[in-house]
Amino acid sequence: MVSDIFPTGWFGARLAEVGAGDVVVVLGAGPVGQLAALSDRIQGAGRVLIVDGNADRLETTRMQNAETIDFNAEDPVLAVKELTGGIGTA
Repeated sequence: MVSDIFPTGWFGARLAEVGAGDVVVVLGAGPVGQLAALSDRIQGAGRVLIVDGNADRLETTRMQNAETIDFNAEDPVLAVKELTGGIGTA
């Protein structure tokens, strides 16, 4: 299974051209989202924010040093704007 989901997360980070110091938002903390967050870190992202509504998945993400946004508790668009100072948001 890892041979399928890890390359998916890696390729997503490559398509997004993640680089040194970037702030990345991952939508979904399931298996692909978790590995996308890991891939972002490996490719140099300075901060990784991940949005999900499942408490267990968000806890797993926090253990990987990603910042979490629970869409059940807050508006993810506003949270991203606040956490990034508006970087990359319209």
